[in-house]
Parts: sequence; C-alpha cells; structure tokens
Amino acid sequence: MVKGIAEIEALMANQVLVLDSATGTYLQQHGSTGCNDALCLTNPELIRQMHSDYIAAGADIIETNSFNCNCFSLADYNLEDKVYEISRRAAEIAREAAGEKLVAGSIGPTNKTLSMSTDVNEPGAREVSFQEMYDTYRDQVNGLIDGGADILLVETVFDTL
Repeated sequence: MVKGIAEIEALMANQVLVLDSATGTYLQQHGSTGCNDALCLTNPELIRQMHSDYIAAGADIIETNSFNCNCFSLADYNLEDKVYEISRRAAEIAREAAGEKLVAGSIGPTNKTLSMSTDVNEPGAREVSFQEMYDTYRDQVNGLIDGGADILLVETVFDTL
C-alpha cells in the first residue's frame, strides 16, 4: 500500500525511521558480481530476501534495488533500454516485501556528468545533453512511482546540473 505525504509525516512525527543498509554490500556477500539492478529481473527472490532481512533487522524504510538504474550506467551491461522496467520491478519487489513499511525509490548518480567539459579546449563540450540526463531520470522515477515507491531517495549524486 503506497503511503501519502500525510501518512509519512505522521510516522516521522511519532518515531525515528530507520533506513535499511547497504544494498551493494549485501548483494556482493550473496555472490553478485555484475549489475545489481538487473537482479530485479533475473533473481527477484534474492532482492525480496534482502528486503525481508533488513525489515527483520528493524528497518522502517526499504530502499529499492535501483541505485544505478539509468541508461548510462546500464549501458555497461547492454541494458540501457531497461531503465523503466528495472525501476518498476525494483519498486514492486520492495513494495511486496515491505508490507506496511515505507519504500524509498533509490536514485543514484550516472557515470556521466553535465558539470564538467570533456575537452579542456572546449568548455561547453559534454558527453551527454541535459535532455538525455532528464530522460533517463524521468524513466527511472516513473518506474519507481509506477512500481509503488512511497518516496524518492536521491543519493550520492555529484552533478550539480
């Protein structure tokens, strides 16, 4: 059940909410060596178990397994066209495991930047356009929302633009 802003504010007014722990570390300890985000499609049981373990440990907020779910990072695995699908599935799995707990849609950085030029002789040179960056984050956010995330958690993003 997706919670609204009033419900989330009421929870925060009455208790300190504990966020789950390090997804990447957990998955590496369970044998993951590739694209952790793709596990939402290839091994959803592992992702569900991870969420359940963090809930059992006392987490009130479960992060989706979608930290690197953007077309630039997923391109390393030829999955750049799966941003929406993986994001949605990540939120669905977290939602299934979370029950009444909150689900935070995890949004991490890309492996590209808009803030720095790729050419010291051309200050305006960029690897990607603002529109391309916008499009991949839009796809990720739409997938997370459509999959049932209560909140969006932007984390470790270094690019001010």
